[in-house]
Amino acid sequence: MAVLTQETIKSLIRQLVGQANILTIPRVFVSFLGDHVSALLLSQILYWRGRCPSESGGCFYKSYSDWEVELGLSAYQVRRALEKLSRYGVSTTKRKVNGAPTLHYHVDEEIFIACLTGHLERDARPPLRNSKIKKLDYRETDKSDSKEISQSENKETLHSIKETKTTPKTSQQTTKKSDCTEEIFNYWRTVMEKPATTKLTRERRAVIEARLREGYTVEQIRTAINGCSKSRFHMGENDQGRRYDDLTLICRSGSKVEGFIQIYRDDERNGGQNANGTNPQRIVGEAAVKRGKYDHVSK
Repeated sequence: MAVLTQETIKSLIRQLVGQANILTIPRVFVSFLGDHVSALLLSQILYWRGRCPSESGGCFYKSYSDWEVELGLSAYQVRRALEKLSRYGVSTTKRKVNGAPTLHYHVDEEIFIACLTGHLERDARPPLRNSKIKKLDYRETDKSDSKEISQSENKETLHSIKETKTTPKTSQQTTKKSDCTEEIFNYWRTVMEKPATTKLTRERRAVIEARLREGYTVEQIRTAINGCSKSRFHMGENDQGRRYDDLTLICRSGSKVEGFIQIYRDDERNGGQNANGTNPQRIVGEAAVKRGKYDHVSK
């Protein structure tokens, strides 16, 4: 199986997503999201994102009536699909277009690629008990007989052989990464006082593992979690009265991890306040909310 990288996933997406006036639903999107409506909307969002000018940052706007004309989806269907897509990096913000509030769409490429890659990797590795290893007979055979070996059989055979060649070292590495991910999740849940029902969801696992692959240590991510917990803005002291403390924000990117680590260090150095008795991160956070930076985090 080919190694899954961001570039290969991007190339796959470019090959699969829609063309003008043709509604395409890549099969992988259906298995990824679990329903055809969400898969169709995702395909078109990625299509229009790819047609945006570079200065837009991949952001575009569509009204519910636009989607109804384009995809035949009702406003209710679009809202339900967007609720699901928000777990995988698709966010919306309301801005005025010709005086009317209209939804603007943005895709956090890093979160989306990480979630889709994880799905493809899991989907490509069925349990061994369901695999059949076929024996290839390399003795002399009639040419017509050799042609009867189908391409699908060869792929299944090669896939099965790769599965049986899994080394103990690879298994140990996978177990270690999973242990680190769960340790970070459990630490975050404890620090943020999340209920026991809080789950290690696919998107949370994806962003944690992405940062671990980049070389950030468990201790660094734990420090970033502490930094978020020390920011009064992120803990709910903002104009919206919302907490922005989810792992998908803290571990969204390397710069986010480093930013929260810096918050923690500043807090330790300044005793939690700056010279005029206010939390500097709250000032930064409030400015960010006015720009709409965190609108999608609470969804």
